[in-house]
Amino acid sequence: MLRENSPEWWEREGEKKALVTFHQAAQRVPAYKDFLKKHNVNPEKVVTIEDFKQFVPVMTKNEQKNY
Repeated sequence: MLRENSPEWWEREGEKKALVTFHQAAQRVPAYKDFLKKHNVNPEKVVTIEDFKQFVPVMTKNEQKNY
């Protein structure tokens, strides 16, 4: 299976899974909901991987301790 698909295909699949995981976490994880709210991120407006890269801040370990 690894050889049957191009690197571009794998990248697109990874991006799709990242968006699905983001939306699941935004819906199910209270601390992540708070994090997104604090940073004024509306998960419903994050539709593409470009939206994700532009609007969703990176959470560091130090920030996780505050939640």
